[in-house]
Amino acid sequence: MENLFEGTVIEEGSPRTDRQQDKQAATEEFNRLLAAEGLSPDNREVILYAPTWKGESYFSPFTDASSLQHIIKKIESELDPSRFRVMLKAHQVVSDVVSEIPSLKNNVIPNSVPTNVALGASSYLITDYSSIFFDFLSTKRPILFYIPDLQEYRKYRDLYLEPEDLPGPVSQNADDLIVALHEAISSPEMELSASTQYANLTEKFTVNDDGGVCDRVIDSIFLGRTSSHRNTELRSSSKIKLLIYVGGMIPNGITTSALNLLDNIDYEKYDVTVLCPFSTGEMQQRSFRQVNPNARLVFRFGTFNSSYIDNLLRLRILRKGSASFGASFKSQERLWKSEWRRCFGDAKFDHIIDFSGYTSFWGTLFLHGPAKSRAIWMHNDLAADAHRSIAGNMPLKSGLFSTFSLYAKFDRLVSVSQGLAEINALSLEKWADYSKFTWSSNTINPAKIRKMASGNGNAVGASARGDQLVRSRNMGKLVTAIIDQKRPAQYRSSGIDSSEDVSPAFFTFFSAGRLSPEKNHSRLIDAFGMVHEKIPQTRLVIAGDGPLRAELQSQITSMGLRESVKLVGHTSNPFKLMANSDVFVLSSDYEGQPMVLLEALVLGLPVITTSFGSVKGALPANVGTIVDKNAGSLAKAMYEHTIDNIVYEPFDSLEYNERAMNEFYKLFG
Repeated sequence: MENLFEGTVIEEGSPRTDRQQDKQAATEEFNRLLAAEGLSPDNREVILYAPTWKGESYFSPFTDASSLQHIIKKIESELDPSRFRVMLKAHQVVSDVVSEIPSLKNNVIPNSVPTNVALGASSYLITDYSSIFFDFLSTKRPILFYIPDLQEYRKYRDLYLEPEDLPGPVSQNADDLIVALHEAISSPEMELSASTQYANLTEKFTVNDDGGVCDRVIDSIFLGRTSSHRNTELRSSSKIKLLIYVGGMIPNGITTSALNLLDNIDYEKYDVTVLCPFSTGEMQQRSFRQVNPNARLVFRFGTFNSSYIDNLLRLRILRKGSASFGASFKSQERLWKSEWRRCFGDAKFDHIIDFSGYTSFWGTLFLHGPAKSRAIWMHNDLAADAHRSIAGNMPLKSGLFSTFSLYAKFDRLVSVSQGLAEINALSLEKWADYSKFTWSSNTINPAKIRKMASGNGNAVGASARGDQLVRSRNMGKLVTAIIDQKRPAQYRSSGIDSSEDVSPAFFTFFSAGRLSPEKNHSRLIDAFGMVHEKIPQTRLVIAGDGPLRAELQSQITSMGLRESVKLVGHTSNPFKLMANSDVFVLSSDYEGQPMVLLEALVLGLPVITTSFGSVKGALPANVGTIVDKNAGSLAKAMYEHTIDNIVYEPFDSLEYNERAMNEFYKLFG
């Protein structure tokens, strides 16, 4: 929270634990509450069994009533019934079901009885993976753990602590639990004193849970009195505070651009908070782990505090766009400001950035947060994107038009190259003033690209791709062909010479991108077919997935290219494929600033691209070949690269990044 929050941080215990510190008072309240629910109170010692809910979903938990019944009755049968009362505090999501079991009617503690009152009245706690034991630690009474289903539980839930770190004996069957319980009953003080884990965890988590938490919190917050608890004063530094929404963090160009930007920002000058929706998906989790540790990663959980009518209106406005509604709604202003406060409290940012720029939800939220400036990114020719048709539908039109309706309220509309800024300014001029359109080029992470491209941990790049070394792909097998500088003549005659221990090499074209209309892979396949007809020792590898995959595969089959063109789908590491290819080819109709072009240049690959509108801003000068958007022109350039060693100016990734980051910093003074 440093630099994000200004004020006093109060480190305190949990106020709810005050109710469990006085055992006598808790027992009296416990019995009174049980009596109110029609259960007979008594003065026996309570052994509390409090397991967590099981299953993969909180809203549809697995209720194993027979197992609960079995263990409760097993414990009762092994103990003195005149001294001990075994009670079950089931998780609230399963308690109602369990309470309907006739044989457990006198064992189940109703949901109306506060958990901490039940803990205060209990002499012993038996639990499993529940967090309830953290509260019970402050009572300094014995805790036992019964986990017969550990391996099954691990399949769908995580543990707070590993079994060996738990503050009490761990049993995986009922008989061992009974033995451990008898030992705890016979010498509870000895059990606790021998448990290093119990002492350590008590000190770590419950040091302030002493029965006076409520008094101290009330004194501090409501009465302004100095309290004995530990306070920390936080003050902001002079760093510029940025809040950046980076999108859904699925593997795509926007995510790559965001991660690269976070790796290149100067954290000595900028304090960065990264916002994204939380997901347990494997791909998103991988992206979360790649966020630069100097940035603060936060997630939005929950939803609006709103009435049904306000929420319905909010959804309609998001779908249709604010421009579709002639009037402004004060209730919506209050709603969005309330949501901002729910997410960020009193945190203040200098600049707010919607780096994704594709959905109006985040743009609307950011327009209701206090900041010196607000910017929204434009990663593509968005007018063209809005009208992109797939199977007769325009899936992005409604969402993008809703986003366009917000543009006039943003301070900066930031495209990812100068050429793209000019395109967006002209095509979207009715949505915002021309002066708001600007640009900040995408950055790259050369070290990461080379590391991932290396098959043996060594960096791969232009310096490693001398005239004699060409990495090629032979039907899924990576091979290295040693050739001389007379490669063109060899292609025209008997093929590529190779050493005896290497498979025959092929000249490999590589492309990567979503299999969707704007990428026009169909044109690339047509162009490759022309080249392959002249030079059979050529291959085309396309990485990526999307709605046109089946259609493209059908085209490949109809052209008789199934053995020469491979759609390899989505891959978490396209750089290894890229590094083992000979030329990178992009056949798009329109683009923003495609990261794959820069990544190919980092790895020293020659680049061929069609002349989409923003190509001059997307591709540094004199480092690649730009051709007209037709199969013939593309095929001609691909053919020339197979027969000639075309030399380009070297790509200086450090100089490029420095220029790109200066463009970014300029946006924020």
